Amino acid sequence: MVNRQIHELDAVTSLTEADQIVVSTASGNLTRRTTLEALPFRAARPGAVPRTLPGKLHEDVSVQDFGAKGDDAADDSQAFQLAMASGARTIRVPPGRYRLTTPVQVPNGTAIVGQGRDSSILRLDHDGVGLFFGSGFAAGTAEYSDGTCIGLGITLRATAQAAALKVVGNNFIGRDLRFRGGGPQTWAIELDRSNDWSIVDLLAWGDAADAFAGNGIWVRNSTGAAVNYGDGSMRQVSIKLGGPNLKGLFFEGSAASPGIINNVLVAKANIVAPAQSGCTGIHIKNARRLTFVSVDLESLTTGVLEEGTAAAMSEVNSWLGTFFLANSTSPATAYADNNATVPGAVRHRSFVGCDNFPSLGANFADGDSMLPRGIWLSSPSTGLPTVRMTEQAGILRVDRGGSAYVQLGAPASGNNSRVTCGVDGLASPYDATLYLGDGNIRKVTIEPALHMNQRTVAPPSGTDNMLAFADGNPTTGGWNPGFDRGFYTQFGTNTWHRLLDTRMKGWVAVNEQTGTSYTLLPADVGDRVEMKGDTAKTVTVPSLPAVPGASGTKPPGSTTVITGRRIYCETTIGQVGTGAVTLTPASGVEIAGPTATTTDGQTLVLRWVTATLVRTRLV
Repeated sequence: MVNRQIHELDAVTSLTEADQIVVSTASGNLTRRTTLEALPFRAARPGAVPRTLPGKLHEDVSVQDFGAKGDDAADDSQAFQLAMASGARTIRVPPGRYRLTTPVQVPNGTAIVGQGRDSSILRLDHDGVGLFFGSGFAAGTAEYSDGTCIGLGITLRATAQAAALKVVGNNFIGRDLRFRGGGPQTWAIELDRSNDWSIVDLLAWGDAADAFAGNGIWVRNSTGAAVNYGDGSMRQVSIKLGGPNLKGLFFEGSAASPGIINNVLVAKANIVAPAQSGCTGIHIKNARRLTFVSVDLESLTTGVLEEGTAAAMSEVNSWLGTFFLANSTSPATAYADNNATVPGAVRHRSFVGCDNFPSLGANFADGDSMLPRGIWLSSPSTGLPTVRMTEQAGILRVDRGGSAYVQLGAPASGNNSRVTCGVDGLASPYDATLYLGDGNIRKVTIEPALHMNQRTVAPPSGTDNMLAFADGNPTTGGWNPGFDRGFYTQFGTNTWHRLLDTRMKGWVAVNEQTGTSYTLLPADVGDRVEMKGDTAKTVTVPSLPAVPGASGTKPPGSTTVITGRRIYCETTIGQVGTGAVTLTPASGVEIAGPTATTTDGQTLVLRWVTATLVRTRLV
């Protein structure tokens, strides 16, 4: 054998794992041979375990390991299927354009990872599903696809009849995805009978070769299975609809419950359809508890269409910060529902911080908010809900969750506004209502009656025309502006005038006197004495042997008391003419208050507090 140096040896064009190489051992510098399959690998990290280099390379597989070209010409369908059947759980798609002529079935628990949605592109050269996660599941079952699709672009044919990416089953993750092409029968993503999924950073938007002409994302229950599906989220979704009569997002549950779509979050979505007609941004059908945050709906014929059935209502769906801009090419509707044909099919909706959205009637102004059911206010000390506001038959109700309440608002018909207070455990007629205006008449009505607590002190900060009820008790230090208990109104600075008494006098007799002096008699109690003439007059106020009328009233000119109609013991003395009237107390009698009149028509009111104590006032 001729000795030759390594560079003089014959070359080979390919190697296998069983091919051998010559090595020099680190210990003893011994010359040895080994196979390529035995080449070692150990990561430069603390605690790393030695492995073989082929073992490290086999952790992930690439579709190119199975013959995929990625040149946009060769049919890479078989290479993709072989990669899926390899048992690898992560399958890489290097940069390139991969032409696929048949659907790719993705096994459970498999992640397909590209190098970015504008680098690793799948071109579907057929009209079926592109990537099918969970394709082997039986109809009506709830299985787990546990699939992941990251960093891919998918281009569809205009004649395609299915979704670019279809998922049947739970636990799917899609991220950094882009969709191009398509037609009226295609969808970017179809999630059928799926729970616990996440779609992040989806782009179906572009012009010319990058345009998307299909529908966006379809979340559905295709078999009507008695299971509620959804429980997922979409974030940073941008869809530009490039054809007429397309949908951006479609949530479609079955017509019975359970079987609806529920519990989905859509955050930061942008759906537009410039220069197109008949396009709907978001279509909701038999779905509940969907939450939309910062959604931009532009150049659409219908922003949102929400529908339900009598058995599977769409309810408790919330819109926060949604914006709508009409399509100039056709009549536009920001929001529509089917309550007109199926009453109560769509209910308990929330709209907060929206712009040009929704259009719920002439009285619902742009930017108005609407909340369903009740709003509780919490206690600052305990943090627990304490006060609730709800709607009751078109009226605002405030309560604590019990039967005691206050209602504010107007009835469905009529012109008055009402404030109604209920009582714990009691229904009408134990409630009370304040009516403000009635039948175009400016008035205030109170049912069943107005009750004012009597005051023992003057109202603070009293103003003219203020109404108050004084206790009128002179012996307990109460408020006694006119030496009497009753209603008072204020005119002038701190001057209170009595409006009416709490007693009922019956008929009042008039005792006319023309002399210059007169002594009151017990028969004058409860009546009126008029002192006529132009000369000064004196009226003596005697000591009464008893105070009559304490438990009743008396007819005119009589001392007989009729029980059951309580009065206060009071006599009025009027000046008729220019002659002033002066009160003179008899022996033992004390007069507290004014004792003389000054003008014609002025009246002194005498009230006996006891048999010898008289309170007076001028009116």
